[in-house]
Amino acid sequence: MKFDQKEIAKLKELSVLYVEDEKEITKFMTSIFSNYFKKVWIAQNGEEGYKKYKRFKPDIIISDIIMPKMDGLQMSAKIREKDLEQIIVFFTAYSDTAYLLESIKLGINGYILKPFSLEQFLTTILNVTRVLFYKREKEYYQKRLEFMTKYDPLTNLYQRNLFIEFLEKLLKRSDRTKELMAILFLDVDNFKDINDTFGHDMGDCVLKTIANRLTSISRQEDIVSRISGDEFAMILWGLKSKEAIYSLLDRLQKEMRKPIDCNGKMINISMSIGATFYPQDRAIGANELLKQADLAMYYIKKKKKGEFFIFDPYDSNFAGSMRECDQRVVEIERAFINHEFVLYYQPKICLKNRQLKGYEVLIRWNHPKKGILIPSHFLPYIENNESLMKQLSHYVLEQVAKDITDFMLHDTSSDFSVNITVYDIESEIFLDFFQDILKRYNISASRFVFEIVETSALKDLLRAKKMFEELKDLGSKIAIDDFGTGYASLTYMQNFDVDFVKIDTSFVVNMLEDKKSYEIIKASIALAKIFGYKIIAEGVENEAIMQELEKLGCDYVQGFYIAPPMPKEEILEKLKNNQLLFNGKRE
Repeated sequence: MKFDQKEIAKLKELSVLYVEDEKEITKFMTSIFSNYFKKVWIAQNGEEGYKKYKRFKPDIIISDIIMPKMDGLQMSAKIREKDLEQIIVFFTAYSDTAYLLESIKLGINGYILKPFSLEQFLTTILNVTRVLFYKREKEYYQKRLEFMTKYDPLTNLYQRNLFIEFLEKLLKRSDRTKELMAILFLDVDNFKDINDTFGHDMGDCVLKTIANRLTSISRQEDIVSRISGDEFAMILWGLKSKEAIYSLLDRLQKEMRKPIDCNGKMINISMSIGATFYPQDRAIGANELLKQADLAMYYIKKKKKGEFFIFDPYDSNFAGSMRECDQRVVEIERAFINHEFVLYYQPKICLKNRQLKGYEVLIRWNHPKKGILIPSHFLPYIENNESLMKQLSHYVLEQVAKDITDFMLHDTSSDFSVNITVYDIESEIFLDFFQDILKRYNISASRFVFEIVETSALKDLLRAKKMFEELKDLGSKIAIDDFGTGYASLTYMQNFDVDFVKIDTSFVVNMLEDKKSYEIIKASIALAKIFGYKIIAEGVENEAIMQELEKLGCDYVQGFYIAPPMPKEEILEKLKNNQLLFNGKRE
């Protein structure tokens, strides 16, 4: 029988405890085991075997059954009381039914019958260790991905989710101790111009330098995070007074105004900074605190870049800026009435056969004065407004259902990916609304993929799990969006029966130049494969990226290299005329 030499070589990573009372057999078998395993321990009976199991924690235990003092069955029973997953293999001449039944009850993993046969030995050992290696591989990728998604791959700073977690803990501590802290929101001025003028590599160099400077001038008790893009945040803990922040902010500004040397190019930057304090005169959560600092930063950036402002709702000018935000909400409410929101569809393809797989549904605001606006220009104003967020979700679902009836003339199988928000999951009527839409438009739930953004703060995992199960029972599929940008990944993977994970654009666009982005993608794909999920990569902008993703085992891709987001009419025209959706031909 031929064996996979790679599998046999991997046995050298494992340790074995061999329990046998006959010295000649022990000597012979030890010489065999030494050729295959990293470490071999010997015990002469079950009692000694149990002691050495507790001391050394071997990967595999190979044991005789009949021995003095304590036999193999008794030893295994004691081990099973402590560890149900310990691999135990019986090496014995006994085939008595009673022994076999007892060993089955104990969950013995395998049997090697005497007289010894190398083929039988390797077959049994390889069979039982495959489970062990599978488990280790899964744990390895889980730990690796969990570590990488807690920290920003470019700057090594905390990511937003971990920053919020730290902030929530410090809020509770401050409630008890009344210690004062400040939250800063920092934004690089004119960062887009840096990227456009010098390129993304220079932009990355600037961000890394800023991160290093923030870390170097912060105190040990402070927390520094890269929130997103060119935005950073800090927690300054244990301030003696509110006035103490001014000297810290001055120091920050001076440090940030120093030119940055990127490969011999001197780049001048400045940062606009917003700040707020805690405790306040009312109860407030971590996200709202960060929003206050963000609003303060936004206000000073509009007024004078490169300065700082401390959140003050009683400042008349700042209050005016806040009213401007309220005015934007009124505009958004009016946009619903005037049907100003429109849907765009971005195709995604299967890497294996380059065929069209489906579309991601993207919302746009056709503003009467400003033209087409992407979500970042309006969602931040309503993301905490439950009523408007639900209204937007319902609008998207109904409009997609309408559009699917038009798509069916030319495309009867593609799926449509829509976001599902925390508000939808917590809603009592979302499922009824969805089922009503399916009935009214006579379409199958299988045309829908619901994407949960990985950074969404799901308060009730059981409720979310129930919601996803009910959607899957209807025939829809579930995807984790923005996979790798936060560290909820593993929680979602372990709790929800998802179908797809989507790797975020921020990793994909840099994967060929940035080693950490590449490693995150590699680990994400490996872990998703272990769980049995399909992988979709966003942000594919060239052939080289697409080919590398294919090598790594990615299943589906989308991005401007495939096709940009397009309104329904443009997609239908291309489908009708059998025109290009990818690389010059309709798939």
